[in-house]
Amino acid sequence: MNIRSLSPLTLSVIPRVSQQLSARSRLLAARPALPDLHRKYHGAPIGQHQTTEFLKRLVDAKESKELSFGEIAKRIGRSEVWTAALFYGQAKPEQIDLNKLGEVLDIAEQDFKKGFPKSFFPIRGAGLQIPPTDPLMYRLYEFLIVYGFPL
Repeated sequence: MNIRSLSPLTLSVIPRVSQQLSARSRLLAARPALPDLHRKYHGAPIGQHQTTEFLKRLVDAKESKELSFGEIAKRIGRSEVWTAALFYGQAKPEQIDLNKLGEVLDIAEQDFKKGFPKSFFPIRGAGLQIPPTDPLMYRLYEFLIVYGFPL
């Protein structure tokens, strides 16, 4: 599509749409995040979530035992990606997962019930800083912004 072939009405809309998008991006970037987690999650801080305090405890337990997501995943019988998603509050664990994770991290079952109540459901993407500050994550974000609609 050639820009010369666009109508004057279309051309007048483009700046307004880009202003709306940039305003929305500023609003999303200004969402509150937990500053003490941003280093642990490589530029993707966790925002306010019903399990935020428990997620901090999981991360602290993981770090105190010097375990990677891959090592934890092997011990609980899940994939590394799913395990990482659980630590980010982006996956819903089954009871058996919580039991195994409690054994690995030495966290009591009753604490898991408080941290992940039966009513818990992950809010996909909630609490992540937009746009991301990690260079790789930003490139993936940029790819989705640029090529998402055309795909």
